[in-house]
Amino acid sequence: MRQGYPENEPGLRSGEMREGIERNVQGRTGRVGSNDDKMVYFELGSAKQPPRATLSGALIRKEEDVARVVGRHFVGRLFGEDVANGGVPVIGDE
Repeated sequence: MRQGYPENEPGLRSGEMREGIERNVQGRTGRVGSNDDKMVYFELGSAKQPPRATLSGALIRKEEDVARVVGRHFVGRLFGEDVANGGVPVIGDE
């Protein structure tokens, strides 16, 4: 707190853990996670600190991005990748 950080948010102090959170979508599977070992202690807690739902918070903050990726994938499967990526289909020669 003396350094200007919130008392109960030690994971925000350097931003390193937040920047290490990644998303990965492959087919019908989406994942949110991190390779930072400290993230386990934040998510599950330890003898010295309570658990903090860090990854679920990241997912909630990224909900709109996740929905956009899933929606684009769904539209691409139904109507083609050109439509999913913003292209307009041309039907016939009018």
